[in-house]
Amino acid sequence: MQWVCAKDNTAMFISEEGRLCCNAWFRQHNDLIINWKFDCGDRTGPHRSAHYQSADYEGFNHAISMAMLQSTWTTGEWAMKLMQNVKKQYNRN
Repeated sequence: MQWVCAKDNTAMFISEEGRLCCNAWFRQHNDLIINWKFDCGDRTGPHRSAHYQSADYEGFNHAISMAMLQSTWTTGEWAMKLMQNVKKQYNRN
C-alpha cells in the first residue's frame, strides 16, 4: 500500500525533514506535512462526505509508526528526525 497524489496519481515520498512530495515530473506538490490533507478512500462509511482531512499530530504519528513497522528500509535515526520535525510543525514542545 502506498500514498498517492490525488492530482498526479503518482507515489508520494516523505523526507526526514517532515515534507511530502509526489513523484511528478517537477515534484511540484512538495510541502510540509502539516499543510497536506489526506483521503482514506472510504466512500460509504464515516468519511463519505469529508474526503480530504488534515491529519492531527497524534493521528499522523500513529499512521507513520504503523507504516514504519511494515517498512524494510527505514532506520531508527531517520524516524527520530522525522518525528522531531513533525513535532515542530505542530508546535509541540
